[in-house]
Amino acid sequence: MAWDLEWSHNGYHDLLLGGGIPAAVLFAAYVWTGSRRATQSAISQAAPQLLLTTFVLAAATQESFFIGSHFLWALLVASLALKPVRNTSVD
Repeated sequence: MAWDLEWSHNGYHDLLLGGGIPAAVLFAAYVWTGSRRATQSAISQAAPQLLLTTFVLAAATQESFFIGSHFLWALLVASLALKPVRNTSVD
């Protein structure tokens, strides 16, 4: 490298620089399917999950969380991996 830099400007640049367009498409698909799955549950269950997802995605615009903060990356994966709880009755 011409400059002694390891980090990009934000998490989305990290994603594009590290994996290119295929990584960006896979990331967008993961966020989209996780968000869709969250919206299928009750608002009391979906709201904290979607707020946490929004926080981490907004924080990724300011810092490189893929390299710098693995805690935020873990929060994003955990918030999108939760399955909705459906209350069903047995006939």
